[in-house]
Amino acid sequence: MAISVKVKLNAILKEYSPVKGQSAFQLSLAESSRIEDVIRELKLPRHQVGLAAVNLKYTELSYTLRDGDEVILFPQLTGGWTA
Repeated sequence: MAISVKVKLNAILKEYSPVKGQSAFQLSLAESSRIEDVIRELKLPRHQVGLAAVNLKYTELSYTLRDGDEVILFPQLTGGWTA
């Protein structure tokens, strides 16, 4: 059985969207899929994914998704101000 989740890719991750020019889209996955599976399915470089949220709550990449969940992926944050 499959589940359907809404995925939103932020910043540089948008270039991996399967829907040209759109950062948000529906994705069909196998039941018991995790956020890690979304990353693999979209062929996102794992080192570029820094944070994930499901239904607006930050979570681990091992989180098991349910039908109708909304997944938001953020890039790895680097840099910052130095004195």
